[in-house]
Amino acid sequence: MEMLFNQFDVIDGICVGVATREQIHTEGIDVDLTFHPDFGIGASVRIPHRPLPERLGEQDIKDSIAIYLRDYHNFHPDHLIIDLTFLEPTKTFGASIKVG
Repeated sequence: MEMLFNQFDVIDGICVGVATREQIHTEGIDVDLTFHPDFGIGASVRIPHRPLPERLGEQDIKDSIAIYLRDYHNFHPDHLIIDLTFLEPTKTFGASIKVG
């Protein structure tokens, strides 16, 4: 089975992953997805009551999506293959998740 996440699903996954890791609520977490040709996909995450944003790399984003799927949809994280995508012409992000 394969699932496709749009940009908003990826952001939701990051919010859930960060909230779980930081033991806070998802409300107030602000995510900006970024793409750099040399470094790939990343995210800048602003957490309430913290002065500086946190920077997430591709693996952090994949881990957050796995946490989201585990906690909200009962998927086993070890059975997920997550590929992040960036579509240059439209400047949109997404993810393809294969469940094995």
